[in-house]
Amino acid sequence: MLGDNRHDGGCYSYEVGYGRKYPLRPHHAGASCPNKPATCGWPQYETTAPNPHVLQGALVGGPDQNDNFRDVRSDYVHNEVTTDYNSGFQGALAGILHLQAVNQFPTTNNKCPCNA
Repeated sequence: MLGDNRHDGGCYSYEVGYGRKYPLRPHHAGASCPNKPATCGWPQYETTAPNPHVLQGALVGGPDQNDNFRDVRSDYVHNEVTTDYNSGFQGALAGILHLQAVNQFPTTNNKCPCNA
């Protein structure tokens, strides 16, 4: 989820705002709408431009069963940000931080450094 994968040449994070490569078009109204007083409607939703707001820390749905991913806002299955998997993800990150704090985090063989 944080980058140890083959998408987009590798080191692609499915957590928005983490690392050098991450989704720019999550399926999320607040992130895809421009600041007021600009209007927000279907033209903004349908644009292929990156979202005007970075939804920092949000986990998108991620790749399909064949490890393929397209950063397309309308693909809600792979790009939607939902509370069910984001709550579990944030809990897992809290566990990692605790293990690091007590110096018990195991070593890994990740090809991508775990830093933003």
